[in-house]
Amino acid sequence: MILSDGARWINKLAQTQYPKASLILDWWHLKRRVWQTVRGLPDDGLSSQDGLDWGRQWIDRLWRGQVTETLKSILVLASQLGGAPLDQPAHLAERSLPALHQSISNNQAAMIDYHRFQQAGYCIGSAVVEKAVDLLVCRRLKLRGKNWSRTGADRLLCWRQLILNDQWDEYWQPTQSSLRLNSHPGTLFLTLTKRPINTIIGHFLLNWSFPTPTHLLSGPFLRIVTPKLF
Repeated sequence: MILSDGARWINKLAQTQYPKASLILDWWHLKRRVWQTVRGLPDDGLSSQDGLDWGRQWIDRLWRGQVTETLKSILVLASQLGGAPLDQPAHLAERSLPALHQSISNNQAAMIDYHRFQQAGYCIGSAVVEKAVDLLVCRRLKLRGKNWSRTGADRLLCWRQLILNDQWDEYWQPTQSSLRLNSHPGTLFLTLTKRPINTIIGHFLLNWSFPTPTHLLSGPFLRIVTPKLF
């Protein structure tokens, strides 16, 4: 399962590198995109309250995976407002109905029944991933005046991961009970703890190799074990 914010490069990466994975559009980004358009509806002559009602209707439908019905509803409102046809690129202002219609259409394949997936225990938002990237990578590698080689960055992240996961002392012990290697060489599995960094950092480190002088990470990518989901 790959969470995306709708960026084309992420969708392309998923299709080329992980064609069998399920691509899911992050719920927070989808909801934010809808409300961006709703806030601009008064400029098209719709009252604020009517705009909120339309927005809630779209959000409720998208939450249940009713994408086709949402697109039809957007078309109905656009017709009532007497706007230009939704397929004219010249009218695709960022907060316009045509832009919202196009955004949902482009990402329709990645929209799911968010309610059902959440009830099943799956992640429907990428916030935890983005926070992990911030903690693991940005706060160390993006300091002022820093310049990293690919190899140097990879090696440093290995050690930083141990520190943030509270596994530094444990790693240097003769036994490493919290780190268990899969039978397939080159893949490291981490059992989740309460620490937020231990969630889905593989989202960022998807295709990175980890050359390091230790035997901690030697494979092409990192996978996360979450008993609740897998």
